[in-house]
Amino acid sequence: MITTVQLRKELLDDCYRAYSSARDSDRRVRDGIETATNFVENEPVIDDVRAWIANVLAALMRARAVLDNPRDPDGFGIGGVATIRLLVERARDKL
Repeated sequence: MITTVQLRKELLDDCYRAYSSARDSDRRVRDGIETATNFVENEPVIDDVRAWIANVLAALMRARAVLDNPRDPDGFGIGGVATIRLLVERARDKL
């Protein structure tokens, strides 16, 4: 069974790769990925991996709310958060 620390490291590596892959994307997409990654990084590590994943998903909903901006009517920033949410959901589904 994977520990929370191991999963967090793998997930953050995936987040950094997503940001790097988005280097040619709209700045708002990169901002969304960066914001979501920061929320993942700042989520306190707990022993229960599934509970940690649930906490991360809740944190990403807060990140989405932060980026819900009328100056971004196309939702590019929210799309960046969705990219990271998908990575978290995939990690959860592998548990």
